Amino acid sequence: MQRPVGLELARRGHNVTVITAHREHDHAPTYHQVMVGNATLWDVLGRKRPNLFTMAEYTAEDFHREALWKGGLALTEGSLKAPAVQALLAEKRSFDLVISEVFFQEATYALAHKYNAPLVLISTMVNCAKHNLITGNPLQLATTSFEFLDVSKPTSFWGRLRNLYLNVYDYFWWRFWFLPKQEELVKKYIPDLPQPVPSLYELQKNASLLLLNTHFSFQSPVAFLPNIVEIGGLHLSESDSQLPDVSITSYQLSKSISI
Repeated sequence: MQRPVGLELARRGHNVTVITAHREHDHAPTYHQVMVGNATLWDVLGRKRPNLFTMAEYTAEDFHREALWKGGLALTEGSLKAPAVQALLAEKRSFDLVISEVFFQEATYALAHKYNAPLVLISTMVNCAKHNLITGNPLQLATTSFEFLDVSKPTSFWGRLRNLYLNVYDYFWWRFWFLPKQEELVKKYIPDLPQPVPSLYELQKNASLLLLNTHFSFQSPVAFLPNIVEIGGLHLSESDSQLPDVSITSYQLSKSISI
């Protein structure tokens, strides 16, 4: 989903460096790739991917505890310690802007501090309460659901109570356990940071822009401040190709059906 951002910036003449696991072969000459291993969430967790029916039985708490938090830390560490990334961080480089994924890899926000550049966040998912809080956007808990809400009737009393609980649960574990773990990765893998180093929470609060993979045409009604922009569908590219010619045959039932 994020591929078009870097590719289009390079096409428009910007000098773009991308840390990625997905190599591009057709790109502008100003598009530079720093490659990391293409590991899946289950690879870094050292587990076989559960089948769909097993995952459907996970509660939201189980999914955070067993997949998102552990996997987020492992994937972030795997990217930061990749030889190509360490070589990049050791160079004397400057950047005018840092664009970082917002989904459970917050250690990369420290690159904005390292290069004294504005920070733009981009999410492959919807917005969530914790990011609303730090971007100053209204919470709107009465009308928007937690992104991993595991109830069949979210507008029922139980659904609304569960929604409130999960938002509080997610925020406090993320704020006071997960972010400190991400900050340990910053200290371990990102060298030559100007002192003092702000917390990842403060860096995120100072982000200039948050881009969301959503679109108002298929999301629940939600209010966004100007610093939050929906870019859902950005990964869909225009094409001049034509649909193939197909012949359509009409069939007529040979037997009458009585109702």
